[in-house]
Amino acid sequence: WTSEVEEVEQYRALMEKHHPDERLSHVSLEGFFAARMIVEVFKTVGPSFTKEAFIKELSSFSQTLDENAVSKNRDERC
Repeated sequence: WTSEVEEVEQYRALMEKHHPDERLSHVSLEGFFAARMIVEVFKTVGPSFTKEAFIKELSSFSQTLDENAVSKNRDERC
């Protein structure tokens, strides 16, 4: 929940703006991350969208997220 993580701060700001009466939760935070990821995949695939291109890009994007998460976690332990 720390505001030191940019993505969490974005989630908190958007929730406050669009759903100020809703409690923050891990479930909605995970949904926020999933939605952001899918939007980025659609942007990358572009107008020539196919199921195969979507799956390929999603797989690539997921791997990049995993690598970034591992890197962030390692940096925090140092």
